[in-house]
Amino acid sequence: MAKKSNNSLIARYDASYYDKVYSDFDNDEYARCWAIGSLATMGLENKKYSAVLEFGAGLGQNLSQIQAEEKWAVDINPQSKLVCEAKGFKWTDSLESVPNGMADIVIARHSLEHVSSPYETLLALRQKLKPEGKMFLVVPVETGGIPKSLTDYDEHCHLFSWTPMTMKNLLIVTGWQIETMTLHNGLLFIRSLFLLKISTAIFLDFRNLITHFGPLKSAEIIAVCVPGDSDK
Repeated sequence: MAKKSNNSLIARYDASYYDKVYSDFDNDEYARCWAIGSLATMGLENKKYSAVLEFGAGLGQNLSQIQAEEKWAVDINPQSKLVCEAKGFKWTDSLESVPNGMADIVIARHSLEHVSSPYETLLALRQKLKPEGKMFLVVPVETGGIPKSLTDYDEHCHLFSWTPMTMKNLLIVTGWQIETMTLHNGLLFIRSLFLLKISTAIFLDFRNLITHFGPLKSAEIIAVCVPGDSDK
């Protein structure tokens, strides 16, 4: 998505991909709660911005819950284009189409693991931020064993995974300054969304308990970064 994507990669993200991975997102209330929970784990709840860019915007569920005057959605799937444009977002399939220096924040939540060139993508994302802007990056930590099938492409289409150490190194060499880096355990995430009806604080307290005491079967790295002082 930072450059012209490989056609074979684009073909993986057809309508059936959204039917499998986003099967419950046609329920507006579920999509709203899911997005609020996701944004809260990144520290993005109840904030206002002038311009926001989401890389890997999917069906625009996160952008729908962010208060911003200008919202850019970057994705490679035609279904994303239809939904995001219907919501009034500026949609594009390439970061090259997004003006440099336009965003207060960049969100890249579970998208970097899908691209063929994470290094180049992080360089490109850095150009889209205002000098005082921040990137909120979330990537998976995959600890599973050898897949049962070595010939079938799995439905999540992940090409990369990181440890906190390798993610730190990748961010540094692409010119990012890391403000915070944390681990979040995604275990029981969906089942805990009902806590948002009580309060966001209680939801986050529960998520922290799961992270500290639960097995890290669904771990993700959450990094908040600002552009470095010089190009790397």
